[in-house]
Amino acid sequence: MQNLGFIQLAVLILVGLNLLMVALTIGVKAWRSIKERWTRAKTKKSESALDEGVISSEVPPELRRLRSWEQDLLASLIIEYMALLRGAERERLVQLAVEAGLVKTYLDQLGSRRRWRRARAAENLGYLGGPEAVGPLEQLLADPDETVRAVAARALARIGTVDAARVLAGTLDDPSGLTRLRVVENLARVGSLAVEPLVEILAARKR
Repeated sequence: MQNLGFIQLAVLILVGLNLLMVALTIGVKAWRSIKERWTRAKTKKSESALDEGVISSEVPPELRRLRSWEQDLLASLIIEYMALLRGAERERLVQLAVEAGLVKTYLDQLGSRRRWRRARAAENLGYLGGPEAVGPLEQLLADPDETVRAVAARALARIGTVDAARVLAGTLDDPSGLTRLRVVENLARVGSLAVEPLVEILAARKR
C-alpha cells in the first residue's frame, strides 16, 4: 500500500510538472507575442514622428520625452534612415538626434560602468555625433575593455574629421596589437583627412 501511495504521489508530481511546463511555455510565447506587437506599435509611432520631424523644422513632442530604451529605438531608426537619405534630409536627421537629446544621452553614457552601454553609446555617436563627440570618444580609446576601444575607434572613423583622424593616429603606439590594427583600418576609412595627422606624427618621430 505504501508503495502504491508513493507511485501515485510521483505520478501526480510528474503530471503537475508537465502542466507547469506547458503553462510556462504558453505564457512565454504569449508574452513574446505581446512584446513584439507592442514594440511594432512603438516603432510605427516613432517612425511617424521621425517622418514629421524630417519634413518640418520642429521636433515632434513625441521625440522629446523618451525613455532610455525608446531613445535607443529612435537612434536605430535614425541610423537606418541615414543610410537611405542624403543632403539636407540627412543633415536634418543628425540635427533631430541632437534636438531630441540622443547625442547628450550617449555622451553621458560613455562614462557608464557597464561596458555594453559604453560600447553602444560610442557606436551610436559614430553615426549621430559630430565634432563635439571626438574628445569624449578619445577618452574611450583608453578604456580597459578591448571591445569598447575598438568601437570607439570605429566611431571616430565614422565622424571622419581631421581632429578624429589626429586622435586615431595618436594611438598607433598602443601596446595592444589588436587595437593598433583596428586603428590602422579606421584611419584607412577616414581617407585623405588622415594624411596630415600621420605626417605630423612621422615628423615628430624624426626629431
